[in-house]
Amino acid sequence: MHMTVQLIYAPTDTHVWAESYDRDLNQSLSLPSELSQTIAKEVRIATSPASQPRYINPEAHDAYLRGRYLWFQFDAVHSLEYFQKAIQIQPDYAAAWAGLADAYRIRPIDNECPASEVAAKAEAAVRKAVELDDSLAEAHHSLGVWYFFYAWDLPHANAESKRAIELNPAFSAAVD
Repeated sequence: MHMTVQLIYAPTDTHVWAESYDRDLNQSLSLPSELSQTIAKEVRIATSPASQPRYINPEAHDAYLRGRYLWFQFDAVHSLEYFQKAIQIQPDYAAAWAGLADAYRIRPIDNECPASEVAAKAEAAVRKAVELDDSLAEAHHSLGVWYFFYAWDLPHANAESKRAIELNPAFSAAVD
């Protein structure tokens, strides 16, 4: 016995799924049950709602980008101001929280303050970023860097770096 089953989304005539089944005659009685379970699974996958895109206030994003630019210029003081501005405009903007953590993190590198002065602030900011958006590669990368430089916890640092790469393989900072 040979059967081909297709799921077509009728309003747009779009192909959703297809599968062919070959069975012996004595196995044909179990085929309807198998088909109904497979089709139900495929329909559930095809109709599951896509995750809603997060709204990002353009002013908050502009402040975030300015903060990132200054961060790459090793200007921690001014990048902090822009990340804080982005957070003030949009408190649930996870990337801005990750940027804030990164800005705190480079202050000791620039000899602006001792690491002990900013470690807790950096940790709080990066944990807030991950809490707000666990799917943000930048947040996991920042948490991994925090584990590496401040907690000296290499297993957690490695796990967070791997998570950042899983979430966004094109995120170049995660592979440095």
